[in-house]
Amino acid sequence: MKKNDYDRAIEDYSTAIKLNAKEGAFYTDRCGADFYKREFDRALPDCDEGVNLVPKLGAQGLRCAVYAAKGEFDRALRDCDEWLRRGPSISAHIWRGFVFEQKGE
Repeated sequence: MKKNDYDRAIEDYSTAIKLNAKEGAFYTDRCGADFYKREFDRALPDCDEGVNLVPKLGAQGLRCAVYAAKGEFDRALRDCDEWLRRGPSISAHIWRGFVFEQKGE
């Protein structure tokens, strides 16, 4: 697979999901590939499923990034706050800082 072949990666993650729909990492990884393709609306359902299946995996940060990229800063901040309610996270604070920076606050 060539570097940054997101379409091929999405195909493989989709196949993995068909084989094991309970593995949150597959959804999170497919979300990430869609994120890099700037297919934000396609990415969000996978982020949601990744968060539901494995809350501590990192899908929450990726979902925050997707909302921020869409310009939905308040939704992105709510995601970071929800992430922090689950427990301490340096990454959640970094993402919150990024969102505040993008939002202009």
